[in-house]
Amino acid sequence: MNRYEKYLNLKNTFERVLGVGAWEELKESNSISTWRKWTKKLFAAIKLSIDETVKFADQQWRAEVYSTLERGEENLKKTRQIDEVIATIASVFIELSFWQIGFMPDHRGVGRKVKLNRSSWRLDCDRTLIYLQSEKQLHTQTVRRLQKSLGASEASALEYKYRRSKSNLNFHEWLNNESDSLSEHLP
Repeated sequence: MNRYEKYLNLKNTFERVLGVGAWEELKESNSISTWRKWTKKLFAAIKLSIDETVKFADQQWRAEVYSTLERGEENLKKTRQIDEVIATIASVFIELSFWQIGFMPDHRGVGRKVKLNRSSWRLDCDRTLIYLQSEKQLHTQTVRRLQKSLGASEASALEYKYRRSKSNLNFHEWLNNESDSLSEHLP
């Protein structure tokens, strides 16, 4: 038994993001170099995804996010145990999550306990986060969910029926009107 079986969920996430090769190498691995390799690739995928996906962001936000990833890579080089690699991953992604919301809070020196009150956790003082979805993105998301829940052929059949209907509604709205039974599969 591999003593790193406890990281099965993380290994599954690596597979979802980086493919079956990541799973195959990590599933039984006790090698720090294997874990570093795939973590470095994960950080590179995040940076590339930001470059290709985030269309509107101020330069300071990009600098902070890239700095977080660079610190993660530097810390990764210093790791001597797989548990330290996991801690580096956790640290980077916690910080990235906060940057994605607005900014990384820094409550060092504020006191022994940081209160979970609204005013302390409003993170839009530096920038406003906006999540938008175009009609095309909503269509793609709807099709992907239908494929996952109903299967590819059933999803294609519904798309074909929608196109034939020549409806003025978007696909998502049309599906909502078409059948209440489909609503559980929609975004």
